[in-house]
Amino acid sequence: MSQVPSELQDRVEQTQMFHEILEHRWYIGEQAGHDLGLDFATKDYIENILPFRTYVGVSVPGIHEPPSK
Repeated sequence: MSQVPSELQDRVEQTQMFHEILEHRWYIGEQAGHDLGLDFATKDYIENILPFRTYVGVSVPGIHEPPSK
């Protein structure tokens, strides 16, 4: 978790973030057709998912699920 910029560290609790990174690793691996590795998944999560999280317990629709109607 030392890779997470300080301004994003309060977005998700560390244990939840680790779980989400593992889930993200699976998701992007499925899209790519092979495992992209934990380092790649962590970097991709920090760059493309975490900035769109607001605060602990709050997620933004459209990241991995369709928006509510």
